Amino acid sequence: MIEIRRVKEIDEVSTFISKMNLQPTQHVGYCGTDSEEIKHALSTDFSDLAFADSVIGAFQNRLLIGVLGLDIDMESKEAEVWGPFIDHSEWQKVAEQMWKKLIEDLPSSLEAFYGFYNVHNVNGSQFMDSLGAVKSGEHSILQISTNHLALKTVTPVTIREMKNKDFQHIRFLHKASFPNAYFSADEMIDMHGEKQKIFVAELEQHFCGYIFCEAEPKFAEGNIHFIAVSPAFRNRRIGRDLIIAGLKFLFSFQEIEVITLTVKSDNEAALNVYLHAGFIEKHRLYSYHGKI
Repeated sequence: MIEIRRVKEIDEVSTFISKMNLQPTQHVGYCGTDSEEIKHALSTDFSDLAFADSVIGAFQNRLLIGVLGLDIDMESKEAEVWGPFIDHSEWQKVAEQMWKKLIEDLPSSLEAFYGFYNVHNVNGSQFMDSLGAVKSGEHSILQISTNHLALKTVTPVTIREMKNKDFQHIRFLHKASFPNAYFSADEMIDMHGEKQKIFVAELEQHFCGYIFCEAEPKFAEGNIHFIAVSPAFRNRRIGRDLIIAGLKFLFSFQEIEVITLTVKSDNEAALNVYLHAGFIEKHRLYSYHGKI
């Protein structure tokens, strides 16, 4: 007999997700594989609703065999689906029961959901299909460690921290390259400091491009938020050298040993730049979007 009910123990859920998400056939993108990191996410910034309202469990003989969570944004009425993570032969049946129970018990209504599933997670893809979700893209999860960083630059450009004279160039290139960016150029410039850096590439006093990086040593994380090269200077491997400069900065924090980022799989130009800088592809994910 399988019992579907809310779970209160974050430690139990975190450990279960960690174990299941290590398997490509169970892997759900962006949920993590480290139990402590998962616990921190669930405890601090997981959902606008309480943990007990956002996560459902499946139990057999009091043993946890399934977890399904919704990272809910009440303003947009959308949720990112965490799971289903299921250790049972009747995967789809358990998933259907958990979804039905979780949606029925939500104290507030949702209008849409989205999810990211490893290309090897066939059950996850079939689950999305059963909910009428549409496959919206394919993404590559890239990763690099300090041991795989390409240390040498290959172009004659100078890579340096930004100066006041670069502001207008950065604003123009950022707006042209990322018209709907979550950070504006001015926001990036204001953030520039000890843990957030903008590096620019310069060739014979000509601005060639920039990269904006952010270190989060408290969580052992480093992010490359934006990188862009001016059209006149593309296809000269300048992007690679900007990435190397950004990575050297991020890895200067001893807490940061591995950096992970996401690139659309059909963006071959960006993929090649990151791969040439030393990144390797860890996973490929299908993205889905559906309505409730």
